[in-house]
Amino acid sequence: MEFFLEKIIEYFVSIFPWILLGSAIDYFLGRFIRLQYIVSYLQKPTPVRIFVVNIFGMLSPFTTMSFLPIANKLIKRGAHVGLILGFLSSERAYGIQSFFIISALFSVKIALLHILALVFSLFIASLFVRGTDSLNKNADVAGVAGRHTPATMHQFLIRQLKIYALVLMGVVLAAGLDAFVPTELVSIFSNNLVTSLVGALVFSLVVYLGTIFGNYPVAASFLDLGIPLVSVFVFLVLSPLFNIVTIILLASSVRIQHVLKFVALYSIAGFGLSTLAASLFF
Repeated sequence: MEFFLEKIIEYFVSIFPWILLGSAIDYFLGRFIRLQYIVSYLQKPTPVRIFVVNIFGMLSPFTTMSFLPIANKLIKRGAHVGLILGFLSSERAYGIQSFFIISALFSVKIALLHILALVFSLFIASLFVRGTDSLNKNADVAGVAGRHTPATMHQFLIRQLKIYALVLMGVVLAAGLDAFVPTELVSIFSNNLVTSLVGALVFSLVVYLGTIFGNYPVAASFLDLGIPLVSVFVFLVLSPLFNIVTIILLASSVRIQHVLKFVALYSIAGFGLSTLAASLFF
């Protein structure tokens, strides 16, 4: 139980400062920025815009946690779910330091294949989700000019409470998985390729270490334990989004049905591209 509480504190410290930053940005955007200029670009999910938004998300200096409060506001103004989810997911899946860390832990070839698999998987998921328009039907036309009225301030506070509650659920879940799932389970999945691939899916689903950078040394440790490189690569590609905590975090700003559809499409594409890359280059 002591370790469980320590993990809750660890995740709380690593996540909630970014949520607070996002809430502050959200508030000041509502006071000073006319969001229709941003929303106008995010309303039409053309393939080119999807690609640009995803790349920008991968190179963005922000984090998924800090952008969550803003995402809900953009959606209510009419931004398209495919573009918003693409940006949020790209931020979660990759960072500027990712290429250098993976190159150091594995190789430059693995780092290049990793970024290519992410780019194509994110693009495919965003492309297929762009067909939905249900979120835009409730676009909040009032307040598009970007000024908080008493009504929109109430909506702002409700939105923040929803985000904090769901993120807290994710923190508790992640801490419970870390504290109560025995480490001996890892060795079970190193027997052969099939079980190792199953293990990659399982660990992608349950392992959450705050920022994506924490997943990279975990993947390296899996390789040291004897798990095949193809399965480690699958974990590297899928773990940012095919994850319980990440799904909960995204669902705090985007409807859960859209999050599940996006994650499912990303996971199918990522798994296929990962195994294909492994068969050709490993």
